[in-house]
Amino acid sequence: HEGTATSAADALAHTPGVSLRHTGTLGSFTALSLRGLGNNNVTVVLDDQPLTSSTLGPVDLTLMPIEGLSQIEIYRGMAPARFASPLGGVVRLITKAPTEKTEASLDVGYGSWNTRTAHGSITGKLGGWGYMLHASYQGTTGNYGFYNDQETLYVKKDDHIDTRQNNAF
Repeated sequence: HEGTATSAADALAHTPGVSLRHTGTLGSFTALSLRGLGNNNVTVVLDDQPLTSSTLGPVDLTLMPIEGLSQIEIYRGMAPARFASPLGGVVRLITKAPTEKTEASLDVGYGSWNTRTAHGSITGKLGGWGYMLHASYQGTTGNYGFYNDQETLYVKKDDHIDTRQNNAF
């Protein structure tokens, strides 16, 4: 999915056995399930550190930019013992190692209903330390025209084209 995915959720979207449930529009929380079991039966680990817990709840994989990942592993059902695998399985995210020279990327997009996206990243090494910085933005006005009959089915004189409002984020 390289080139089209902007987040870990996008990269996993068409993977067999993986189901994503969006709780709203573009940019909203996305829950992950494996093998038909809900997100409370899936552990997500980043560089072998668990991100999910009973107190913090499920992880929103739309917040993990794909530019920062070198690999995503999916263990359906049983996983290596170090992950304490639940019934659904484990999603293991492995970050990219910082490069010796500084690398930067920027992707911008524009679409229907004034939808805007921007994703940027920079990675490198400074002394003995490696660094990665990622930033992203998504927004839309989401206003569009629709036929409004004012719920008066047989009164045509009050019908008009209206504009959907308050759909922005």
